[in-house]
Amino acid sequence: RPAEGQWSPGPYPGTRIQVLSTDLRRNYMLLYIELESGAIFPEHDHRGAEELFVVQGDPVTEGRHLHAGDFVHGEAGSHHHDLRSPGGCHALLLTPLTSALGEMAKAGLKRAADKMKSGLGVLPRKPSD
Repeated sequence: RPAEGQWSPGPYPGTRIQVLSTDLRRNYMLLYIELESGAIFPEHDHRGAEELFVVQGDPVTEGRHLHAGDFVHGEAGSHHHDLRSPGGCHALLLTPLTSALGEMAKAGLKRAADKMKSGLGVLPRKPSD
């Protein structure tokens, strides 16, 4: 029950997750994910097979506008373009545990670095710098 579960910030702005189950031996993690209106999961390569089941909302990915009940499978080694949600969505994501932990760790480090930079008065570099 999402309303009763423990939410954590997701790896990207406008996202949050609940870990529903993990299996170290089989290297998978089942996540309940929420994307706020306008949130984006950036394009990425799949290290292992991923499966997404839309619970509610309107995610758009790979040129397809998805709805509740729709399912997307990404093979290991495949490239996945942005997943966007114009009006917000909730979905179940079955992903390799090592991939999920790696993405969360990278995003956490980026958030910490950005926070530290802003606290030091360091501004992001422009491409022409």
